[in-house]
Amino acid sequence: MLRKCLIETTDPVEFSNLVTRSYRETKVWPIAEQSGFDIRLQLSTVRNLKLAHLSSPSGYRYTQVCTEKGYFGLFLVQSGSVRLKSKDAAVEVAAGAAHLRLGSDDIEFNASAGSKLLHVEIPVARYASLASNHALAPEDQLGGLETIAQIEAHGLSSQTSIPSSGLLLLHSG
Repeated sequence: MLRKCLIETTDPVEFSNLVTRSYRETKVWPIAEQSGFDIRLQLSTVRNLKLAHLSSPSGYRYTQVCTEKGYFGLFLVQSGSVRLKSKDAAVEVAAGAAHLRLGSDDIEFNASAGSKLLHVEIPVARYASLASNHALAPEDQLGGLETIAQIEAHGLSSQTSIPSSGLLLLHSG
């Protein structure tokens, strides 16, 4: 079943409240040096696969409480740059780059003005059968995945492969 939600606002409090009610506990703030605030979130859920597409002409700071276990996150920065920070690590992801995140710690995003971020939460169980064909545990195999994901008119399309094995999975929802 496909569920979609679109939130577009210039009010950070309204955005935080709406996202918390429809997705998970979230707080968002404008970047200190920006005079305005403008953010858009398109949220889709397909068979336990969660896709969030965040864009902002003004940039933002965003914290998200991660309560669910058994997922890994893939962050694809389409434009601008996004700094991702959890209790153990921080990474700067530039336009055209992706970051694979394992673990369920709370996360903070600092997105530059003009940023577009695609965040996909994928159940580890979906990849357990793929990874079981190898000597490594599913969580250890995740670092070797290459994924392309995009929002389409009918939902989410993603292509995941392990280059060394020639295995390819296509998802659409």
